[in-house]
Amino acid sequence: MQPTLMQLTYLRLPSMIDGRDEHLNIVQRTAIHYAKLAMHLMDDVNLVITASLEMQFRHNPEIIAKEVYKKWISGTGRKPISWQTLVCVLRDIQLNSLAEEIEAALKHLG
Repeated sequence: MQPTLMQLTYLRLPSMIDGRDEHLNIVQRTAIHYAKLAMHLMDDVNLVITASLEMQFRHNPEIIAKEVYKKWISGTGRKPISWQTLVCVLRDIQLNSLAEEIEAALKHLG
């Protein structure tokens, strides 16, 4: 299963409280790490695009992170498009707890 941009901004998590669903905004949680994400997910051409976005949206890393994910999901990145790839990249950039949350959510989705 490949991730979509909607899932990256609104991944459902199993909730233990009152049976209500919780959501995980992966884009928001990784926004300050967009440069590391880009280095792992983007090819060289798209790294130039990311640098341009950085100049435009310096004060809004969430927009830059969303664009990095969009490029990756569109198939123009250097890594395969899969949840496992994303989890591995998050572990590589030391976001282990987020990687574990995503794995738990994906197990729940079946």
